Amino acid sequence: MSFLSTSFLSTNSHSSKGRQVLLQVCALLPVVCGLSGCGGSKFQMAPVSGVCLCNGKPIEAGLVVFEPIPESGTSLQESGRSASGMLNPDGSFVLSTFGRNDGAIVGKHKVLVFAPPLEDDDAPLTDENRYACGNQPVEQEITPGENSIQLTLIHTPSKARRR
Repeated sequence: MSFLSTSFLSTNSHSSKGRQVLLQVCALLPVVCGLSGCGGSKFQMAPVSGVCLCNGKPIEAGLVVFEPIPESGTSLQESGRSASGMLNPDGSFVLSTFGRNDGAIVGKHKVLVFAPPLEDDDAPLTDENRYACGNQPVEQEITPGENSIQLTLIHTPSKARRR
């Protein structure tokens, strides 16, 4: 974890609030991955790369997590391990699950994008600013073979000023 957070922080000029959020996400990633299961041999994998945009512009830093959605009658652990990838300055990412850049498990996933807040303020962490671009998780299907994904998020600021 320290490599990811140190490497991110050394190349990022975002607010300290954004750094704190990203460090918390990086600290929780092993827990999320651990709860999702292990043992890649029984899961079909597919390479996944993509780009993440907010209002048409690349999200320059953060983390993308693909959590398998259990099929009817299966548990979260039976659905497999989550995949994740760091966002690069151009918004691009490559997912890893069991090994570096090995992709994600084939099937439906809940996608979470974490990034420093768009506004440099001391707002408390809420559902509105917890995820990149103010969005809730989205669903994405991973199919056999190469998967090239464009996650297009739209930020609609709330009219009330956050405290």
